[in-house]
Amino acid sequence: MRMVRPILFEELGIENVDQMYLTYEFTWRNTQRECDVIYANVRALPETSLTANPLAWKAIID
Repeated sequence: MRMVRPILFEELGIENVDQMYLTYEFTWRNTQRECDVIYANVRALPETSLTANPLAWKAIID
């Protein structure tokens, strides 16, 4: 799992910091957007972490 994360984040263009929750900002259709990225085991996450913020997208990578 530790080997996959740096490769995956490099391909996605996300800075690989050692945090479970990241906020990734990007431009989509000429508007600034935010995406909360969680890289963790879904079964180990609390149910509240699966709920998205209404103003941001959420991507969970298991």
